[in-house]
Amino acid sequence: MNNRIYISVAVLFTVILPATISCGQGEVNEPNKPKPLSEVMLGPVPEQIFGAGRSLDSRHIAIVTAKDKKAVVVLDGKIIPGEYDGVEGNIVFSPDSQRIAYIVKKSIRKQVVVDGKEGAEYDDIGKGTVVFSPDSKRAAYTARKGMKWLIVVDEQASEEYNGIMANSFFSPDSKRVIYAAEKTGKWQVFIDGKAGAEYSKIGSNLVFSPDSNHVAYAVHQGIGKLVVVDGNAGAEYDDIMEGTPIFSPDSKRVAYVGKKGMKWQVVVDGNAGPEYDSIGKGIPPVFSPDSKRIAYMARQEYKWVVVIEGSDTTEHADVMENSLIFSPDSKRVAYAAGKSGKWVVVINGQAEPEYDNILKGTLIFSPNSKQLVYVAQEGIKCMVVVNGMAGGGYYRIGGTAIFSPDSQHIGYVAQKDSKWSIIVDGQSWLECDRASNIAFSLDSKNAACVAMSGNKGFIIINDKPVLTCDNVVCGPAPTDDGGFEAIFIRENSFYRMFWKP
Repeated sequence: MNNRIYISVAVLFTVILPATISCGQGEVNEPNKPKPLSEVMLGPVPEQIFGAGRSLDSRHIAIVTAKDKKAVVVLDGKIIPGEYDGVEGNIVFSPDSQRIAYIVKKSIRKQVVVDGKEGAEYDDIGKGTVVFSPDSKRAAYTARKGMKWLIVVDEQASEEYNGIMANSFFSPDSKRVIYAAEKTGKWQVFIDGKAGAEYSKIGSNLVFSPDSNHVAYAVHQGIGKLVVVDGNAGAEYDDIMEGTPIFSPDSKRVAYVGKKGMKWQVVVDGNAGPEYDSIGKGIPPVFSPDSKRIAYMARQEYKWVVVIEGSDTTEHADVMENSLIFSPDSKRVAYAAGKSGKWVVVINGQAEPEYDNILKGTLIFSPNSKQLVYVAQEGIKCMVVVNGMAGGGYYRIGGTAIFSPDSQHIGYVAQKDSKWSIIVDGQSWLECDRASNIAFSLDSKNAACVAMSGNKGFIIINDKPVLTCDNVVCGPAPTDDGGFEAIFIRENSFYRMFWKP
């Protein structure tokens, strides 16, 4: 424990985003009307914090701390039974955020603890391999015994191997398990415990189809590489792009990118497309949500094109990697392209206005597919562009804009001068030192975020501060009743907040 770094609570739980809050009093309630806000104390904040993890739904927080010179894990303010010489790596939450797993050390041996229950002891546990199944009911990891490695699923150990490789263990329906292992100098893919053909090496992308019925992966055979789909090997290539093969959302199609000589081509359903000098800047192709179309970026000499189901679009001087997206209804395609030192967003072949820059990762279609938002930069000013219309002129935008589930509202946080503003539907709620991204309620009628002013935190709902605290560590997260839930710190204790309309 002595060699661990102590992290102050203030630093660990400060809102991680972009630094007096000018807002009115808290929410006023009518006589005899139930208060929309309630809170429950969870437990004290530990003095020493060596690590922390938040659940995917932003409703739970786990902390590694010390008790009597031993490491313990605290979940939502309550200590999970078990004291150890150390807790290693990240704390892992299940997809439904209801379960927790982590690696612990006892003397020179290691174990995986799931929901407080200790697993078998091993000489080592594979870092980053502890995972839950998609339905959150199962857990798996790799472990070492002496010089041999094995996979442990639901605390049942496999046979021992010289090496094990897996990018994910479980199928989407959580019923099947896949991994690659080497036992006699050759690698094999094991699906549901059954060994496949032997190869000199297996690629890192072992994938199930979305319906869990099909499997694809890349292998090395001699000096060549090829893709195997459901046990059937495809054509041989000099190289296969990392991140491929991929399945379409309906599980009926499979695609990968292969290289022959100096040329690359996309292979869809076994059919090879045109050859290009490079494809995707290392980003795999993208299937439309309805699985009927596939799109990718490709370079031929000094020009880039976007290829949609085999047809080239307009040539561009450059394209922005990872900007290619389909709308949810699959009818629209958007991406960012370079043009004479400027950048433009192209939607279904039509270019929007030019800007000095388009911020990466900010292109988002609304849930109803009718709107597109992104963040653009002109000079030193940032703007949120919705349907081709730019709004605001800010020093910085916090992340990107967020649509409400019904696509009728849009929110973001932005910095102008030294203050941050919370902006919903083009209206500025208030100014503060820092702010988190907007969260909309599931019924789209309410919006919430976290604001910081000096050393105080505020939960803001519908332009009013409803709660003041020392810091907010989780949420606000939408709840099924159209409200929000959050975990905050006040006077060195954790509290859970509930707000409902």
